Amino acid sequence: MAHTLKPVLPGDAFFLLRPTPVEARAMRIVAMPLSAEFGGVVADEFHLTLQRASGIAPQYWEPLLGELHSVMQNCRPFKLETVGLWRFFSQFRQNNALFWTMRTTPALLEMRQSLDTVLLKYGATLSPWPLAEWKPHTLALQNVQGIPSDLSLPPGIPRPSFTVHELWLSVYQPWGGFVDHPIIIFDPDAQEMDPPPTTPS
Repeated sequence: MAHTLKPVLPGDAFFLLRPTPVEARAMRIVAMPLSAEFGGVVADEFHLTLQRASGIAPQYWEPLLGELHSVMQNCRPFKLETVGLWRFFSQFRQNNALFWTMRTTPALLEMRQSLDTVLLKYGATLSPWPLAEWKPHTLALQNVQGIPSDLSLPPGIPRPSFTVHELWLSVYQPWGGFVDHPIIIFDPDAQEMDPPPTTPS
């Protein structure tokens, strides 16, 4: 089944989970032989999109982010297992992208549900994919051509680790790029990030 992403519009907000810096470097190394196998360009950075939201009124951003910061303080880092590869056509990137798929875990579902609850409270319109159909994934390659939509990891190429380490807010801008704001680090031994700006640009 072919999957497409709806067009990204200015003001759309993406809530991104990012791995540890060490894991991000390791993922880049693992992505290189995938590029040699399938073609394509290794992703600039690695993240898992926890949710995409739109329609949040400007006056709601301050209480929304404050509540989200408080809710996410209760979370701790956890590891996600890479289980396969997935290709679909990205309307935003206008090319076929290759993703690592991640096993859905109770901790990940709980985090997603907590985020959805806060966003819906403030009138957000959420991703068209319901939670039951959510397929967690992380971009590995862009501009990939001529491979099936569901495929196996090639023999000898390791499965990268992904520890849920940081939550970021990324807002799409009218000029065609994203502005990122850190929300929190899920690490009891790390210094907590300051809350993001009350009105994301």
